[in-house]
Amino acid sequence: MKIIECLTQGLPLPLVYCEENGKILLSNEAWRKLLITRTPHHKKILFPELMSCLSETTEKNEQACCYNVELEKQSFVAHFIKLSDSRFLILLLLQIAKLELPEIENEITHLRERILQLETFLEASFDGFWICDKKGKVVQVNKAAERLNSLEGVTVVGRNVTDLVKEGYYDQSVTLKVLKSKKTETVMVKPPNGKKLLATGTPMFDALGEIRYVIVNVRDITVLEELREKLEETEALSKRFRTEVSKLYTMKDLKKKIIYCSPQMESVISYASRAATTDATILLTGESGVGKGLLSELIHLFSDRRFGPFFSINCAMLPPDLIESELFGYVAGAFTGALSQGKPGLVEMADGGTLLLDEIGDLPISLQVKLLEFLETRSFTHVGGVKKENVDVRIICATNKELEQEVSNKKFRADLYFRLNAVPIDIPPLRSRTEDIPILISHFLKFYNQKHSKRISLTANAINYLFKFDYLGNVRELKHLIERVVVLAEKDQVDVPELDALNLGTQSSSTDYFKIPMGVSFETAKEIFEKELIQKTLKNAGNQKSAARLLNVNQSTISRKMKKYSLNTDQPIALL
Repeated sequence: MKIIECLTQGLPLPLVYCEENGKILLSNEAWRKLLITRTPHHKKILFPELMSCLSETTEKNEQACCYNVELEKQSFVAHFIKLSDSRFLILLLLQIAKLELPEIENEITHLRERILQLETFLEASFDGFWICDKKGKVVQVNKAAERLNSLEGVTVVGRNVTDLVKEGYYDQSVTLKVLKSKKTETVMVKPPNGKKLLATGTPMFDALGEIRYVIVNVRDITVLEELREKLEETEALSKRFRTEVSKLYTMKDLKKKIIYCSPQMESVISYASRAATTDATILLTGESGVGKGLLSELIHLFSDRRFGPFFSINCAMLPPDLIESELFGYVAGAFTGALSQGKPGLVEMADGGTLLLDEIGDLPISLQVKLLEFLETRSFTHVGGVKKENVDVRIICATNKELEQEVSNKKFRADLYFRLNAVPIDIPPLRSRTEDIPILISHFLKFYNQKHSKRISLTANAINYLFKFDYLGNVRELKHLIERVVVLAEKDQVDVPELDALNLGTQSSSTDYFKIPMGVSFETAKEIFEKELIQKTLKNAGNQKSAARLLNVNQSTISRKMKKYSLNTDQPIALL
């Protein structure tokens, strides 16, 4: 019908489009002028003068017929043209007085060919087409639309799209969107047959700028959607694979930084890596020098924020009046000496990443309230500002203080402590995990030999000698001690006398050290020390359980080592 309307607009000759029973579906202005003297009934049905011609044309079953008729005291040649859709006939009335008959015939032939071309194009299209009027009534659908929606055109033509949505022909109508917005709209339509259709509705306007018809183009994108979903699944798998590979490489890199072999540190690293996968606030505790900063970097690299920024601030190093501006930033003119453009704080700079608050136990009590509020809401206000800012940052806190004692002493807020203590991780001191000392010595020797272009090595007795110290500075103290040995040693091979001569200045423990013969390998020296340490501890403790508690290891570890070295508590200490 839309095609016929397009062809008849502006045609000066009377033209009407009707059904076999004479019911008028469409007419032009020239036809409507003939109705001035007729009853309203004839606006919907053909004139009686033409009904007999219509019946005769139907009986002849011909594509075109001509008849001479008299209408409103004028003589016309009535041309009846049967369209490809046998349900409809078009009646063209040509006033003989205005056009010569050959011109009329040529015009009719051209019009018929044009209609046939457009209908052929519409039906041959692989895309579906729906044509709806300004009220949302379906006036025409093509075969592709029937196929895509698994329906017959006769079941929807003449019906309103609102009713079709209610009855489940499709889940939504782009026609309704176009009628509302008066512009081209595109939606995803899901008919009952399970297909996914992309429907684009385009409005067509009349001379007054009002919508007359909506042309809907429908395309099947089911296969494209399936490919898109598979692509998304593949990308998700690829991302997960890259994440796992990244974690493996991260672990490999961190193994080079975090040197340990003790079960205590293995437990700490395992616990930290599990906590890293969440956004929970983590509290790292332990003596100075145990590696809290390094562990916080591990947590960041193991988290989903690994590609975001990592910042840290030492709360003990800044004056109380500067910590707040460093953490939360300030606006222009916030205080004397402030930058004219203001300055962002670390919580803002770490957005999308991780912020380490080191020495959190030294945070001024006045600032603890603001930090608690930030931890609860992840929002803050710049110093001197009034606007709330929101950030997405993961907070890790570290301290070498006993925060519970600080709470008791009224130096740390209890509510902040409980908020920080959601995931506590305590790093044991080096003296409680002495099995890490040999590999740390080896690591630091290699590092400082390369740094200072030296070839210093320690004898087994020298390594054994270094076990006598308490290392109150923990790994940091051992690191600096080895650097001092590398820098100051006069010989490439350093033994106990040379260590004594260097006056290392570390505090000795009350535990006697064991003598290890010269010339044994590093691994042999470790085994000698381990065997003697376990045997002596067993002798002093009296049983495996007490010995395990003294050495801060599991009882199963003591039992396994006893079997390895064929030890029992009655054996005397053997100095090899």
